[in-house]
This record gives sequence, structure tokens and C-alpha cells, in this order.
Amino acid sequence: MIWIFLISLAVGVYFICFKNHEVSAIVVIDAGHGGYDTGAINQNHGQEEKMITMEIAYKIGQAIKKLDPTIQVEFTRLDDTVSWPMDELEDLKARIQIANEAQADYFLSIHLNSSTNTDAYGYEGFIKAEDSFSSSVYEKIASSFEDLSYSQDRGLFTQTPLMVVHEQSIPSLLLEVGFISNDVELMKLDNERIQSALAQKIAQAYVEEIHKEKEAS
Repeated sequence: MIWIFLISLAVGVYFICFKNHEVSAIVVIDAGHGGYDTGAINQNHGQEEKMITMEIAYKIGQAIKKLDPTIQVEFTRLDDTVSWPMDELEDLKARIQIANEAQADYFLSIHLNSSTNTDAYGYEGFIKAEDSFSSSVYEKIASSFEDLSYSQDRGLFTQTPLMVVHEQSIPSLLLEVGFISNDVELMKLDNERIQSALAQKIAQAYVEEIHKEKEAS
């Protein structure tokens, strides 16, 4: 009887652990630029896009895993070291390849905008025209950013041929979180507390839409 109890207990523990690690979806999060490529630079203060996107991307991933541990999160990079060549085309191909190798279900690329007009501000998204999933995610992000009184919604665009979006078969969103060229917006983008708040809202949008899609299937 003792052996039966121990075996039953072991099976139960194994089942619980297995269920806890069952993957319901895979999201690849791409921190734009990195390594040799600084991305945009604020001309007054010198902050580089690649460093801020890395911080925000990581926070989004951590928030997704906390909201739903069954969603597996992979990153194209977690530091300022990149494995791909110093070539823009190969750089973009490598990010897509990471998503392919991870067998990702969804792809999110985080960027910051820049303009010669230093008064320009706001966030915007880029998706494929037929990508209803990412469109719904963006709508949720915009709504929740509005609740935070964060910046302004500049819109969702489908006609700009961005490689990391349009050359993938999975739902893919490139999100420009704000303008690094705007000193006021940069103060928010470079603030850890605000980064965390924005990341939480982005993560919630993804988790809610993933759950909605799984329930419908």
C-alpha cells in the first residue's frame, strides 16, 4: 500500500509539473537594433534606441510569462551583443530566422521613432493588412495607453513593407513605442517605472488576444 501511495504521488507530481510546463503559445519579442546598430539617437542627450528597446522588450516578455506561464517567450537578443553580421539585410533575416527556429506563433518587434521635427510624439504600429490578430492587439494597446494618459495614438499602418513584419507567415507587429527625438517623450521612454507600465499593458494585450484565439479554436 505504501508503494502504491508513493507511485501515485510521483505520478501526480509529474502530471502537475508537466501541465505547468505545457506550452500554449510561443511569442518572439524582438528588441530593435543592437550591437553595431544603435538605431536612432537623441541628439541632445545621446540615448540610443537599441538600449531602450532592449529594456522594454525584456519587460514585456517577463510580464507575459507572469500573466500566463504557459506562454513561452523567446527573445531575438537580451543584451547588446548580436550574433548576425554587420549588414542590415542579414540582420533582419536573422531576426526572422530566430522566429522560424522557435516555431513562434506571434512576433513583436519593439522600436522607437525619430524625426527631424523634435515636437513629433506618439506611438504607432505596423502589420500586414490581413493580420487581424495583431490589429486587435494594437487596438488593446492603444486603449490601455490612453488609460495611462501616455502620449497619442498615431495609428496602425499596413502599407509600409517592413521586412520583419511582411516576410513572416505568423501574426507580426512592429510597435514604435514613442519618439526618442522628442526630449519630453524620451524622459518617459527612459524611465524604468513608465517602461514597466507600458510593458505590462502590451503584455496584457497579447495574453488576452492569445486566450481569445485559443478559446475560439
